Amino acid sequence: MIGGHDPMAMPAPPEIMIFLLGLTFVLHLGLLGLLFSSLWTRAAAEWGTGGLYDSLRIHRAGVVGFSLTITLGVPPLLFVQILYGKYFYSSSISIGFPWLAVVGYLLIGFYALYLAQWSWMRNSGPSPSGKLFWLLSVLSIIAIGFTYSLNHLKSMSETPWAHDVSHIAAMHRLLGYFGAALIGSGTWAAWFGRKWRTDGGIPRGTGWAAIVGGLGLLAWSLTSAYASPGTLSLDRPFLLLGAGLGIIAGILLVATDRGSLAKWTATAAAPVGMLGLLMQRESWRLETMSPYYDPFSERIRTQWGAVAMFGLALVVGLCALLWLLIRIRRISKTARAPA
Repeated sequence: MIGGHDPMAMPAPPEIMIFLLGLTFVLHLGLLGLLFSSLWTRAAAEWGTGGLYDSLRIHRAGVVGFSLTITLGVPPLLFVQILYGKYFYSSSISIGFPWLAVVGYLLIGFYALYLAQWSWMRNSGPSPSGKLFWLLSVLSIIAIGFTYSLNHLKSMSETPWAHDVSHIAAMHRLLGYFGAALIGSGTWAAWFGRKWRTDGGIPRGTGWAAIVGGLGLLAWSLTSAYASPGTLSLDRPFLLLGAGLGIIAGILLVATDRGSLAKWTATAAAPVGMLGLLMQRESWRLETMSPYYDPFSERIRTQWGAVAMFGLALVVGLCALLWLLIRIRRISKTARAPA
């Protein structure tokens, strides 16, 4: 496992694999923002007072956001296996049952969100069962993120079998990713929420989501050892810029729920922060692994047919996703918020 060439040659140059890994990862994190927007609007609807977070349609979109997040989480995993397979597989096996439990977490989290929606409709509003289902979904999402984070940190070692990673380090790594997703959730709510309220305003929790996400991303960029100059030294400026734009967008959204400037600032903040996380992750991984593994020196046996088929499927899938999101945004523009 240690050193040497992988007997399974890469199907395309590593530059293409890294690009596709980054592209699909950012898309995955962006759809995670849609899921997060659903979760905090649903939480506010379950525990808040009438009209505080008033977008029933957003928290109904959670099941769509969850399914899209899962779907777009598969391609980055595919490219990680192609680029870093022998380390990824070793760390996955060494984690053991918690890694296998990810499938169970996905099932619990996904169907718990369905049940939370069913409970809301059945009870015409908040209920103890709805709160319980929401909590189960949130805990499942945290467990999934933690397990993937732990696996990632374990895999960045010449000997993943013996590499011990603290749970605190794995949780700390989630700070930046959850921060970027929260900024993204504010962006989704800013654009979608306005169409789903009769007064044309933006849900009031949108600004706070962007502020909290910006602070989380800022804390990560300042405290993480991984946010240091590496192969791609632009990671820290991107992280700081994304965090700053997120906080500014949040303040603007809190100050006014109709500000076009606030929405566009949030729209810029989310991808900038996500790009910073992407550059940080890959530069740190390549730098850490460089003494014993270099994907650019691996054998390449090009399979352009397979690469072209993936590219076509990705483009068609993204077009279908865009069409679906446009349809969702146009549904029931005059739908009333929950009392």
